[in-house]
Amino acid sequence: MAVVVPDVDVLPGWAETHLGTETDSMEELCADERVKKAIFEDIVKVGKAGGLKGFEQVSRLVLLAGPGLSQVTQQG
Repeated sequence: MAVVVPDVDVLPGWAETHLGTETDSMEELCADERVKKAIFEDIVKVGKAGGLKGFEQVSRLVLLAGPGLSQVTQQG
């Protein structure tokens, strides 16, 4: 699993341009499945380009809206 804290100065504009979102709320953007999917796919693409094998790739992604890891909950 990868824990990612997107840049607050970049994600809202990127999401609006690429996904048509209409919010600047980091909490909403980090909960948006389209945002998660796009970031996950980019991480996998970069991993493949770097020669990572399947078992070395990220298999799950958690987006956090802020710098604190206290927001992460146990998920089964």
